[in-house]
Amino acid sequence: VVAFAAVGALHVLQVTNLPTMIDALAFNTADLPKESVVVSRSQLTGNTWNGELLVFTDVETAPSRSKSAARVKTRSACAAVGWVGARQVVSGDDEGVLAVWEWKGDGTLERVSRCSEHDDMVASLDCDGLGGVLSASYDGSVKLWHLGGGAPSLQSTATFSGHTDTVYSARFQRGANASTASAAIVASSSLDGTVRVWDARKPYSSSAVVPLVGHGAATTVEWLGANRLAAGAVDGTMFVFDTRRLDAPIVPAQQMDGGAVRSLASRGAELLVGTDGGMVLRCTLADDGQLVVASAVAAHTDSVRAVGWRPSVPDTVVSGGWDGKITVTATE
Repeated sequence: VVAFAAVGALHVLQVTNLPTMIDALAFNTADLPKESVVVSRSQLTGNTWNGELLVFTDVETAPSRSKSAARVKTRSACAAVGWVGARQVVSGDDEGVLAVWEWKGDGTLERVSRCSEHDDMVASLDCDGLGGVLSASYDGSVKLWHLGGGAPSLQSTATFSGHTDTVYSARFQRGANASTASAAIVASSSLDGTVRVWDARKPYSSSAVVPLVGHGAATTVEWLGANRLAAGAVDGTMFVFDTRRLDAPIVPAQQMDGGAVRSLASRGAELLVGTDGGMVLRCTLADDGQLVVASAVAAHTDSVRAVGWRPSVPDTVVSGGWDGKITVTATE
């Protein structure tokens, strides 16, 4: 609600009841069978959007602050979060800062390290489960970090430069099991309308550049096994490529329901798709190369910024959106 109040000769803008947006969430697969999840949320208020990180031991209690196991206010909103161990969270914020937080037993998150190598907002993070982290940024770069150790000193180990505009997402190559990642091969998607595949041993040049001609920004990217790569576009289309032959997609420009594709998550040949229109779609890559939509749920009333499978409950999908909600949906 926005209102104007007259104070003397001045007109003061008063803003109340601003929504709280879910910007990112990530499950802690290093702490199974426990179900720790970190959630980043923010509001369009203050100099830094009133950012906050919260840890929950039961996702069904999220995003209620009073039910969180740990929490901390952040200097800026964090569009990306992940885990680098059973008790350590990594975040990327709107000022380009990466930070590592220690989950303490007293219900707090204590920052143990920070670094501001990016020149603009961090758009996404991906963690390989072994201390490796990829960060994608509005400054047009992707950086590789290694955050192993009890109190890591943050410094990137490689920078991937080649995109000519904002990089929205970057992902480590996954094998048949989505929980395992290879730090050797990296994929990224950008506002410049391209998907790039990189060899981390040669970060100064991408191994392949794939333009999504006529579809605008490449908003997000995700691996479907070792050699297949899914990419979403701002016009709501999905593509799947075989990275051994990138000259033509095996799934060309398949339209999804719900507007721009904003979030992806994979599990083998299954793909979850979150859209700007609040839809969460569960898809399967069929033998003929098509993405078959197995289910489509209007899970949110605003953009779906995070989507994934609940580790402790098979065939259960968790999503977070700019409507401030975290939705847990059972699928068949």
